[in-house]
Amino acid sequence: MPKRIGAAQRTAIICHELAHMLLGHMPLGSDDDLDELVRLVAPHVDPAIAKRFLARFSYADDLEAEAEALGTLLATKLAYRAERLRMMRDAVSDRLR
Repeated sequence: MPKRIGAAQRTAIICHELAHMLLGHMPLGSDDDLDELVRLVAPHVDPAIAKRFLARFSYADDLEAEAEALGTLLATKLAYRAERLRMMRDAVSDRLR
């Protein structure tokens, strides 16, 4: 993930990827195809890491749409909870003043 990416966008990306995991999405294609791709594209990288990265980019569009919907829901709920916590802290701080 690029370092210059903002916190909100980083959260959205993480929630999207988490959604793939929660939904049980598996990359398309055979393991043999992926093994060959790893050997060609990333011969000096740990095969397990390279396979995980390369496999991530082979989801079908409908699975991407599902992950995007759930990822957005997760990010929205996180933002809502963070705002509620901030408001609760502000209310406590106001009473202590």
